Amino acid sequence: MYNIVSTGDMKYGFTRLLNEADTRYPRIDSLFIESTYGGPNDITTNRKQAELDLMNAISSIVKNGGKVLIPLFAVGRSQELMLVIENYIASNPAYKLGCPIYLDGMILEASAIHTAYPEYLRMGIQQRILSNNSPFESEIFEVAKGERGDILDRGPSVILASGGMLNGGA
Repeated sequence: MYNIVSTGDMKYGFTRLLNEADTRYPRIDSLFIESTYGGPNDITTNRKQAELDLMNAISSIVKNGGKVLIPLFAVGRSQELMLVIENYIASNPAYKLGCPIYLDGMILEASAIHTAYPEYLRMGIQQRILSNNSPFESEIFEVAKGERGDILDRGPSVILASGGMLNGGA
């Protein structure tokens, strides 16, 4: 018998959505890992500082009447950012944006899958979903209904959308 482990990026650090990677394998003969940030010069910003900088930028743009368009992968990154935004708004009144936070349909579909399978998520998120308080169904998020032009004409807003949707759909 020959055991092969093949994986995409493995995350050992904190995320709001998922637990750290578990790499306790009984036996591995070959290991294949794809890694985006695996090089010696791939240093990322401190996570807390990056979240704070993002929320400050969003808040500033919205308070000045602007729109924030954030292209994201529909699976994983979108839900992580939804958790960041929801946490900041819930924990600090200064981040209550007072404007809609729109989600595109692809992000909604991916979030529904996360809600359907909470056992794969961080324990705190599991508990919220199982007690009918899913962060992915939070009242701060709205479905982007209507034409894109209509949404853009409505005043300040934050729009989370998959990259293809920001370019007219894919």
